[in-house]
Amino acid sequence: QVYLGLLRRRAFLVPASLAALSSAALLGYVGSSSLIFIDQYGASPQAFALIFMVMAGFFVLGGQINMRLVQRYSARRIVVVALAVEVASLTVLTVLAARGAPLGLVLVVLAVPKVGLGALLPNAVAETMRPFPGSAGSASALMGTAQMGGAALVAVALARLGTPTMATTAAIMMGLMAIGLALSVTMLRPADSR
Repeated sequence: QVYLGLLRRRAFLVPASLAALSSAALLGYVGSSSLIFIDQYGASPQAFALIFMVMAGFFVLGGQINMRLVQRYSARRIVVVALAVEVASLTVLTVLAARGAPLGLVLVVLAVPKVGLGALLPNAVAETMRPFPGSAGSASALMGTAQMGGAALVAVALARLGTPTMATTAAIMMGLMAIGLALSVTMLRPADSR
C-alpha cells in the first residue's frame, strides 16, 4: 500500500527516476571501464587502476563541490544544472571517442561527468526522500530497487552491443542523462529557483 502510494506521487517518481538514471550511468561506466581502458586504449592493469582511482577522486570532488553549492542553491536547481553539464560533456566525449581521440584527452573530458555525478546523485536522493519523512524506509527501498534495476538494464544493453567502447558507453550514459534532464525540468518551480 505504501509503495503504491509513493508510485502515484510525482514528488517521488521524478527524483527517484533521476537517482536511478544517474546510478545506471555510473554503474554502466564502472562495469565497462576495464574493457575500455585495457582493451581499447591498451592501458596496463596498473594504469587502469590509477585511472579508476583518479576518476573516483573526481566523483568525490563533485560531492565536495556540492556541499558548498547546497548552501547557496536549492537541491532541485543543482540537479537540473548538473544534468545539463552531464549531457553536454558526455556528448563531447561520445564525439571525441568515436573520432579516435587520444586517451589523455578522453580522460580530461571524462572527468567532467564524474564531477557532475558526484553533485547530482546526493541531491536526487535527497529530493526523493525529502517529501516523505513518514515513509522514508519504503521510499529508500523503492528508490534502491529502481537504481539497481536501471543499472542491470544498462549492463544488458552494453552486453548486447558487444565489447564496450568509450564511444558506446558515453553515448548510453548521455542518453540516460538526457532523459534525466527532460524529467528534471518538471522539478523546478519558481520557489525552488533560488
